[in-house]
Amino acid sequence: MFLEFSWESFAFAIVNFLILVGLLAKFLHKPLRKVLDARREDLEKSRSEAEEARKGAERERQKYERKVAEAEAERHRLLAEAREKAEEDYRRILEKARTEAEAEAEAQRRSLEQQEREALSAFRQRILAAGIETADCVLRKTTGQDVNARLGEQLLAELTSLSDSGNGGEAARHDETVPVLVCSAKEIDGPFREKLEAAIGACVRPGTRIEFRTDETLVAGVRVEFSARAVDATLADVLERIRREAATVAGEGESGVKEETV
Repeated sequence: MFLEFSWESFAFAIVNFLILVGLLAKFLHKPLRKVLDARREDLEKSRSEAEEARKGAERERQKYERKVAEAEAERHRLLAEAREKAEEDYRRILEKARTEAEAEAEAQRRSLEQQEREALSAFRQRILAAGIETADCVLRKTTGQDVNARLGEQLLAELTSLSDSGNGGEAARHDETVPVLVCSAKEIDGPFREKLEAAIGACVRPGTRIEFRTDETLVAGVRVEFSARAVDATLADVLERIRREAATVAGEGESGVKEETV
């Protein structure tokens, strides 16, 4: 059976098609469009979030790399500081050791010099003491009348000079109630005693008593003791002066050692 074409059926078919298109557009296309748009928005959002996550990961990676670089730089800095400090400590230890060694060497040098000076000073004192002792022994054995006479003349000259120069005032202040003491190595008599009494009388007030004594420790010569002063012309006095001078020289040597040690 064949369908026959007719304008009514054609028009009816077109109207049905348009109605179908309208229904599809209303009930199918718009919801599908919304679904596609929503899907596209979801994809855009996911892509944006993925891009943002990628950028965040890149920022974190760069931050991590910066931290790693900073940590490496800090490690190098700490190593450099530690190396510099170790070198400085090494130099300081070497300098301290060198200073201590020099100080120790200087102290040992000063100690040796001091010991040498002390030994020389002690040797000098022993030599001087031995010389003085020898001189004392020789003088005691060889002292004769000639030495006593010369020392007596020296004493008379000193007493005369004392009275003539006006310095006899010191002797003149001698208390006349106390005798003038005349000590000699040997007993004095004869003309020399008279001269000695006259010389002493010229130095003191009249009526002052003179007392004579002998003292073998004087070796030779005479010593006159006033209450204000003494006039000594004895070998014992000479030896005593030599001993004092020797002690002074030895003391100066020891003080020089102490000053240099300080």
